[in-house]
Amino acid sequence: SGRWVGCQGLLPSRPTRRRPTGAAGPVAVIGVLLLLLGGLAVPVAAQPYSRRPAPPTVTERCRPAGPAPSPTRTGDEVVLEVGDDFASVIATQPPGTHFRIAEGVHVGQQIRPRDGDTFTGDAGAILSGAVPMAAGEFTRRGDVWVATGQTEEAFIYNGTFHGEMRPGFERDGANHDLWAGDTRLRHAASRSEVDTEGEWFFDYDADEIVIGRDPAATPIALATPWYAIASDASDVTVQHLTISRYATYAQHGAIHTTGPGWDIRHVTVTENHGAGITINGGTTVTDSAITWNGQIGLTAWSGEDIVVERNEIAHNYLLGYNWEWEGGGTKFKETTGMVFTNNWVHDNDAPGVWFDIDNRDSVITSNLIHDNLVGILTEISYGAEIAHNTIGDNGADGYGDLGAGIWVSNTSDVHVHDNAFADNRSDVIATQFERGSGAYGRYMVTGLNVHDNTFTISGPVATGLRVHTDERWLLTEAGNRFDANRYHLADPDTALFWGDGFKDPQDWQALGHDVNGTFIVGAGPAGPSTSPGWCSAGS
Repeated sequence: SGRWVGCQGLLPSRPTRRRPTGAAGPVAVIGVLLLLLGGLAVPVAAQPYSRRPAPPTVTERCRPAGPAPSPTRTGDEVVLEVGDDFASVIATQPPGTHFRIAEGVHVGQQIRPRDGDTFTGDAGAILSGAVPMAAGEFTRRGDVWVATGQTEEAFIYNGTFHGEMRPGFERDGANHDLWAGDTRLRHAASRSEVDTEGEWFFDYDADEIVIGRDPAATPIALATPWYAIASDASDVTVQHLTISRYATYAQHGAIHTTGPGWDIRHVTVTENHGAGITINGGTTVTDSAITWNGQIGLTAWSGEDIVVERNEIAHNYLLGYNWEWEGGGTKFKETTGMVFTNNWVHDNDAPGVWFDIDNRDSVITSNLIHDNLVGILTEISYGAEIAHNTIGDNGADGYGDLGAGIWVSNTSDVHVHDNAFADNRSDVIATQFERGSGAYGRYMVTGLNVHDNTFTISGPVATGLRVHTDERWLLTEAGNRFDANRYHLADPDTALFWGDGFKDPQDWQALGHDVNGTFIVGAGPAGPSTSPGWCSAGS
């Protein structure tokens, strides 16, 4: 699961001013072509998807304030102290207990909530998956140091580490990390390649860890537990905690919910190996910081009534996973009516906000989204409201035209309005490939309505719709239209828009787009600020 068929390298490349990011090589592009061809055999569903009602009212976009201070103890909580065996203490209490996690670093703890449990951290309460290793565990062998008797096993799926990796980063699929102080060491491809202080290797066959630095010089810790808080219980609350450096494997979070109705708020989830948080239906994630995780920040596998609000989601996708498989700030699958609002999503070297595979009625409003490979990507899904967002500086070298503020990939009934775009490689791009059918009909770009947005265009790549099948009628008869948008163009001679080829503004209007739009040559509004007004944190 989690497989995504990408399209990078299939669109014409044009010059770019954006920061570099590693591009897919020829083998990856060939694989994409084969997968696209394979999509031709998918049967068409009998029931088409119909458009949903109008979205809820949105609030003014702002930068979230992040986790708030922990509330004062009430005296009714069961306290988990540093050094306690959390599982043993929790087992003595009935479901629905409020547990208080005391100030301090709680190393290697794993929590399995029951229905109705609450876990609140005191100020300074940290759950850490990085288990210290004593310098005496290591013996020098030539230019490296070796610790024997290391019996931890990596998560294995279908005979290998879980996740699709970029060439040269296969060992990043092993879910253990070794930390030297605050530095995550690079997991070398083999023990013989450990030849610098920044490298290590876990030899699972020999039960040995090999490092290229003196363990007496810097504290060494091994990320060992596979999760911090996980269960299929319902109506669980997790709040006011920092959770870091767990050995989460790909697509699985340090907080991992498979039950409904979780309330996750005021948490900092950072520096975990795979995912930071994985959620299910009826879950809310609010007022939190989800940052610096190795594969992805926040992901959902399925469910209705999910709300993600007032979070910072940043600097995720640090390890060698292939983002086309899954990586970046977020990815959501098979959700219905999910609301993603008032979040600050930035500096993820992959998609920032990604709705992929049979999502329906997604609402993406009032977010600040900048400096991602793609700002918002909605793919092989049905229906999305994308409104009142500030979207800027998204895009990167090596991905053709796909470094976009918003990319609509084989998704129907997408309504894009009242957004502000500036300095993206491309602003709004829609693409139609043959991607087969899903739960609500064939995956197609129909009913795309882009209106009342403000574009400040200084990049080289166009905005509009590309059709890579023989269905040219999608350009004229499928309800795909741009209208009443305001464009600030850096260069009057730049051909920025296309339907069936690149168009200048006059030709664009002749096609019926933006007849009520405005085209202004010269500098437009400034790009997105990284310090807009602060959102007030919830209680």
